[in-house]
Amino acid sequence: MKKYLPFALGFSGLVFAHPGHLHTVNSFSAGFVHPFTGIDHMAVMIAIGLLGSYLTGKKSFAPAISFLSFMTVGAFLGMLGLPVPFVETGIVLSVALIGMILLVKNIKLSYILPLIGLFGFVHGNAHGIEAPQTANTILYTLGFILSTSVLHLSGILFGKAIKEKFVRLSGLGILLLTLVL
Repeated sequence: MKKYLPFALGFSGLVFAHPGHLHTVNSFSAGFVHPFTGIDHMAVMIAIGLLGSYLTGKKSFAPAISFLSFMTVGAFLGMLGLPVPFVETGIVLSVALIGMILLVKNIKLSYILPLIGLFGFVHGNAHGIEAPQTANTILYTLGFILSTSVLHLSGILFGKAIKEKFVRLSGLGILLLTLVL
């Protein structure tokens, strides 16, 4: 059983690869699952946590809080039918830029927090636009905020557990991911 679990989890996203799958699921579940269904969303959200792992104390959570705050605003605008122009381009750029930020490491937090907020806004707008029409917006939003928080926290904990050079190397991997998006 244990040897099949990673395989099963790796392909579980394919179940959601057809339209109409979220109309029978409750709104919270639909929101919770959404960030896990795209490698671009997952990469950026984990990378935000990895960036936080460079920082100490409460500052470790500053990138995640910036991302989550602006993501929520972007999502509500998307749910209201106000899409950001070139949202998909913005998402791909966020993947590339967060990869570069992880590689460089020594950038002032005051410079990168607004940029991370912009990343969150764009990703949130995509979440809002893609929300099921029948979803309860509050529950849907709480779902993707919780799963995004889990991804951020995973990045922070993983980054603190490994050596800094591997965090920087993951930045290169995230940057290279841009080539396939």
